[in-house]
Amino acid sequence: TRTDESTAVTPNNTWGFGKLAIDLAAANPPPLMSIVPSVVGLTTFNADSALSAAGLVAGTVTLQASATVPAGDVISQSPTPGNCAPQGSNVDLIESAGPATSVVPNVVGLSLAVAQTNIAAVSLTVGTVTLASSATVPAGEIISQNPVAGAIVLQETDVNLVESSGPAAPVPNVVGLTEAAASSAIQSAGLILGPVTIASSNAVPAGIVISEHPAAGTSVGPGTTISLVVSSGTPAFTIGVSPAYPLISPGLTQQFTAGRSGAATPALSLSLGHDLSCALLSNGVVECW
Repeated sequence: TRTDESTAVTPNNTWGFGKLAIDLAAANPPPLMSIVPSVVGLTTFNADSALSAAGLVAGTVTLQASATVPAGDVISQSPTPGNCAPQGSNVDLIESAGPATSVVPNVVGLSLAVAQTNIAAVSLTVGTVTLASSATVPAGEIISQNPVAGAIVLQETDVNLVESSGPAAPVPNVVGLTEAAASSAIQSAGLILGPVTIASSNAVPAGIVISEHPAAGTSVGPGTTISLVVSSGTPAFTIGVSPAYPLISPGLTQQFTAGRSGAATPALSLSLGHDLSCALLSNGVVECW
């Protein structure tokens, strides 16, 4: 029997395409997903175990200094906890290397300014700077340091320095000089006039230096402060007036001894609180009027 081509049955290709799609899906199934666990704060060993249990893998581990997270513990992770990731994918970790440290540079023999720059360049700080005289190290250069060069310390650690003030010089003798002359002698020696204390003296005239500190002849570095005690002259005193003593008439002068012998001082006006004025004469007599 001849079949007419116009009435021939055409096969249905829809079933074929659907089967192809199913075959492709079966050959490329969607990846299984895992929820990324939190491994922050764990050691990298324990973090690796936790990731493996979740079907994930520890990826790149980067070291980073931390002043708060102990060395060997995980600081952070990527992907972050709670995200979904295909099983077998990497989770990158940042592991703490502990607090940051620096090697102390050698600044001995350098100027203070250069030493400060070099210390700051390695994240350290300049601590106490002490002046000391030196016959070999020029003024302004570093004699010693603590911690010593090459020591490994935590960053921001203080490095204490001893700076040379130059060779020592003897303190000039200024006792017996006026305050102005003493000041000039001290400055000429490369020293600094420090506090000046005023004190009374029966033996040293007013305005004359009684003592100095450090004492004359002491070896000190340039720029050392020298303090002085300068005389204000004979000390003032109060003279008691006996009630039985005759009243002094206005305009008259009465002399009497003050119980102090050998007082070779200029006249000193005193107030007795009895409407009297008195002066201590050079012969030790107090004259009141």
